[in-house]
Amino acid sequence: MKYLRSKNGISIVALIITTIVLLVLAGMTAVMAKDLVIDKAVMASEKATEANLKEIIDLIWLDTEISYWSEAKGANKMEYFKMNMETELQKIEDVTNIRIIKNGDSGLKVCFSYKNEMYQFTISSEGDVSIVDSESKLLKGNVKIGDYVEYPIEYKDVYSEKTYTTTNGWRVIDDGIMKGTSGQVKIISIGIPEKWYYDGEQTKVVVENLTNHFEELILQPGNDGTEIKGHAFKNEKLADRITTVSLTDLNQVYNNIYDQNRALNDVTMLEDKYELFDLKSSGVFFYWLATRNTESNGIYYISDEGIDIYDVKIKIGIRPVIYLKNELTGKFENNVWKVDS
Repeated sequence: MKYLRSKNGISIVALIITTIVLLVLAGMTAVMAKDLVIDKAVMASEKATEANLKEIIDLIWLDTEISYWSEAKGANKMEYFKMNMETELQKIEDVTNIRIIKNGDSGLKVCFSYKNEMYQFTISSEGDVSIVDSESKLLKGNVKIGDYVEYPIEYKDVYSEKTYTTTNGWRVIDDGIMKGTSGQVKIISIGIPEKWYYDGEQTKVVVENLTNHFEELILQPGNDGTEIKGHAFKNEKLADRITTVSLTDLNQVYNNIYDQNRALNDVTMLEDKYELFDLKSSGVFFYWLATRNTESNGIYYISDEGIDIYDVKIKIGIRPVIYLKNELTGKFENNVWKVDS
């Protein structure tokens, strides 16, 4: 009996010591996760890179698990993990374009670029990390609002006469995730490539055309009377449809980038933050919005003074918005999405 009691006592002590050692090791792992530097030599192949990045995500998750249960228990677990994951990834050299979204009802989908190569991982609610096949990099879920997309249409701004190329003329205005949208990635022209003459039609008809029949509209690029159809901005391999930027588009961009709650029909002065897309006009760079004023016989437009209404005949700019096809893939290189056509 004395031996058995002694044996039991030793087992309990051993258990306590083992627990302490495990906690110390967990703490050391947490520190390693925060200070981990990617070994350049190990990054010789893409598979090695993926494995190394997966290990880093594993360590960040473990670190977050420890801090969650010790410091933040009671907070929304996935939101806490999402925030912490993004914070820690931002500390790693050469990691950019971070995008973390909820993966279904539980877990996370983590997308980011390392040295201009995109990587995707899924993490279950239990912390199991899986690499998404590098050959299947859908734009949807990876791109972020503001990213440049290589789109095979060049144009010249009708006001400044600046030429925009396929790599600097188009940016993501809707990443396909925003609540209440089509779910497609949408891109908008940076410049103002054409003008359109508002000839006093009924406002409802005008907005319908700007929204759903843009490809059929006859546009005028300059003062020489040259005409071009809106269809000229649609690439059949990449785009499903094309429309004109709307008031809702502008306010959704603002809300999603700056975590605000601006009403989607808000027509107050545009703030400087819109300049990310040059959506705030400067000088005389006016352009139409595919949005009607419900209280007057006119449609909205953007001027250097904000959002206004026109109800007379006039020709001013058009900003095309392209709905990219859902299953497009591509690579993020030199700060531009190169879309596979």
